[in-house]
Amino acid sequence: MEKFKVLGEELRGHYQPGALLQDVFSDIEEELRREELVVCQYIVNGMALAEKEEARFASLPLSEIESLEYVAEKSQTLLNDVVNGWLLALPELMKGAETLSERLRGGQVKGLIKAVYDLAENCEFLISSLASVRQLIGDEKAVAALEGFDRLEIMTRRSLEEAVRRLEAQDLFHLSEVLEYDLNHCLEEWRRVLLQFREMGAGGGGNASNTHSVGRGNSPH
Repeated sequence: MEKFKVLGEELRGHYQPGALLQDVFSDIEEELRREELVVCQYIVNGMALAEKEEARFASLPLSEIESLEYVAEKSQTLLNDVVNGWLLALPELMKGAETLSERLRGGQVKGLIKAVYDLAENCEFLISSLASVRQLIGDEKAVAALEGFDRLEIMTRRSLEEAVRRLEAQDLFHLSEVLEYDLNHCLEEWRRVLLQFREMGAGGGGNASNTHSVGRGNSPH
């Protein structure tokens, strides 16, 4: 893992007036891609950004940037971490869906709405993080291992939408059916695909750490 830093003054010296932080993000990611690295996190003015916050900060003009740091990781290492992490998390997610289904059948509705939406949020995070995995893959065989991604994404989203509809209609019996059978089938399919992917040799990887001060050319690196 490597950490880079560039000051806002340096950025303003490299970019044209009116440039946005998004321009810097794009250049960083393009240059790192050539080095088989990927950004794990941006830190803007000392604030570490969650992935969902990046779009909002990307619209900032460079005049508001005091410093930009970013943590980069080898693409393969990050890929391995995501795949192995979800292989560990999926059984727990599936168990959570089963437990929620059992609660519904038993008439235990306390905290129901939050529990269903938390489950849906975790599934959405699964889809988005695996979408990132697919973007990182360059090997044709690895791409083939994830060839069912689009189908699984559609199936999972349909199951989540159906669960929300059943929840809003207070149809608890059919909601429990959706969670136990439809959604868990999708999660089991995700697990199968990721196991296949790992078996193709994408499950290892090392990790190193360095810190660099950066800022040269139009693309700081």
